[in-house]
Parts: sequence; structure tokens; C-alpha cells
Amino acid sequence: MIYTVTFNPSLDYIVRVDDLKLGEVNRVSYENILPGGKGINVSIVLKNLGHDNCALGFTAGFTGAEIEHRLAEAGIDFHEEDSVVYSPFEEEREQSLAKICGQLRHYTAVFCVSDLYAVQLMGALYDRGIRVPEDISVAGFDDTLLGRSHRPALTTVRQDVEEKGVLAVKVIIGLLKGEEPKERDIRLPIHLVPRGSTASPGKKL
Repeated sequence: MIYTVTFNPSLDYIVRVDDLKLGEVNRVSYENILPGGKGINVSIVLKNLGHDNCALGFTAGFTGAEIEHRLAEAGIDFHEEDSVVYSPFEEEREQSLAKICGQLRHYTAVFCVSDLYAVQLMGALYDRGIRVPEDISVAGFDDTLLGRSHRPALTTVRQDVEEKGVLAVKVIIGLLKGEEPKERDIRLPIHLVPRGSTASPGKKL
């Protein structure tokens, strides 16, 4: 079983306005709600490719209920009892990492939504005698210098953040000028970068 972890699950609310008029009330011609977050996105891609997987994360309230509903519709398991909470705030970080490390002892691999979170998790696992990748594989997202410099080097998904930012600004400037976007669905390539933080389950390196 493959598990993904999304520390900040979300609902992506997509709307389309055929004739956007700034400063006025506009009517949308299309709307859609999709479960979002890097780990959830990976879970959806894996499911579309035929790989069963389980999405882990923290959800609450009506937003959380809708995320779980949408994942169930996509055929992706979401186990509330396996939910993990990560706090990036310094005063809460160690406590949340300790809880996550305890829960992850039952799994063979974990995917984190960013290289930063993945490296912090590997440090917490090391402090508790849990070896990466011998005991558990860890992968991140972004392909940052931090992940490349860590030992073991972090397996990650590479995205071109600069290109994404440039395209986003161009679209916004065009909209402000009243120009219709040439593309409504822009998808940029991502690439899996295998490194030393992942291995086959039970493989001793």
C-alpha cells in the first residue's frame, strides 16, 4: 500500500467567468470543487494510474467532510484514525513530529508535501533510531537545495517554480488588461527524482 501525507489539505474552488468586468458583479459560467494539496494530488494521480493508495492528513469541519467525500468518489481511502497533524510553529513542531514518527512506524514509505517538511521529518526519525531508507522511505516535493544537500539525499518531485510564477503573473496582467487567457488549463511538467531516501520495503542498504 502507498501512503501520501498532506499536512494542509484543501478544497480547490474553480470558477470560470466568460466576460470578466473589473469593479462589477460578475456571474460565473462554470464551477467545480476538487480536493487539493500536494499529497492528495499525488494520490489522485496514482489512482488514475491504477495504484491503490491511502491519503493521510488532518481534516475538520465541513471542509474536511467534503475533502473526504471527494476522495471517496475518486476511490481513494482516507483513514481518519491514521490522520497526522504537523505544526510548522517552533513551539509545537517537536510535539507534532514525535506523534507523526510514532504513527509512521507501521508504514514503509511516506510522501511529504515539500522538501522542507520531508527533511524535518527525516531528522526526527533519525533522532528516534528510525533509519531512512532502511526502515522507512521518505519523499518530498519541489527539488530544493535543502533536499539535495541532505544525507541521504531526498527523493523528490521536481517542479519549475520560477516558470510557474512567471506564467501566473502573465495571466493576471492579461486579465487586468481585459485580455482573454489563451489557455484556461495550464499544466507544467513535473519529474520524479529518485535519490537515497527511498528503497524497496525491507531492503538493507
